[in-house]
Amino acid sequence: KYITEVLKEINDNVELMFDDGEYQKRGNGGPLGVMFNHAFTKEGKFDLPDGEPPFKKSAEPLGMTPGNFITEIRKFKYFMDPNIKSAKKEMLFVQMCESIHPDEAKILIAVKDQKLHELYPNITPEVVQKAGFLTGSVIKVAPKTKVKASSKKSKNVETPGE
Repeated sequence: KYITEVLKEINDNVELMFDDGEYQKRGNGGPLGVMFNHAFTKEGKFDLPDGEPPFKKSAEPLGMTPGNFITEIRKFKYFMDPNIKSAKKEMLFVQMCESIHPDEAKILIAVKDQKLHELYPNITPEVVQKAGFLTGSVIKVAPKTKVKASSKKSKNVETPGE
């Protein structure tokens, strides 16, 4: 399965990460464990600028691109290596984005920016930690804000606790 399919399945039913579920943590967590640790721990944060870098999106269909997300996970360590210059890290990241399907690149960018929960709202740091995948200091996710339906001229934003 491709990471896009796996994350959609987990997002639709987080119980798949628990109690003999298809994606229950086994051993060190494998590729999912690596990805979740980069997406949801302070120690896993990539040393790269936030946001989507300019890159040429692959035109090939999913499964026909030169690379795929799961095999590229082994390179994540380079984005945290203090001995690699920032320009080299950024170049490697762009090359990775160009070698995988655009939907996978969107996930890669969300992992880099530690915003995977924005693409998959049911896959939160808390859920992933409870499933046993996280080994570092879990990031804090800002609570979602609600936008009140009001006049077109102004939008009132309501935050929890108001």
